[in-house]
Amino acid sequence: MEHEYWSVADKEILTATTPDDAFVLHYEPLISDDALMPKTMTAHRYRPQNASLNANQVLERVLQELDEEYGNPEDYGDDPTDKMLEAAQEFCQAVIAEYELWMYERTGEIKTVNTKEWAAGYWPEWKF
Repeated sequence: MEHEYWSVADKEILTATTPDDAFVLHYEPLISDDALMPKTMTAHRYRPQNASLNANQVLERVLQELDEEYGNPEDYGDDPTDKMLEAAQEFCQAVIAEYELWMYERTGEIKTVNTKEWAAGYWPEWKF
């Protein structure tokens, strides 16, 4: 399942799964000083970047390793066959499907709220 996160400031630290959680995580340390709290808060939605592998390059690396270990030293190595390329493509797809991506990108979706209104409804113990 693809994970999506929200963040106020930095995509390096993505732990909030809702905009409200992102606001709390980012601004909670500031609530003791009203002067530090902004009038509005904005959170950005992030999703994993699309990953890809070049099956031709992957296959080339595998064949190179085989040629170095087991190939004829008088030969330039085996050329990839159609079956090899098909298998390499399936392998790359399987790896990407199981790989846990760490790099995220903004989706363009944002949520901006009035800080006082949001705090009154979401976290009433915040007093401004």
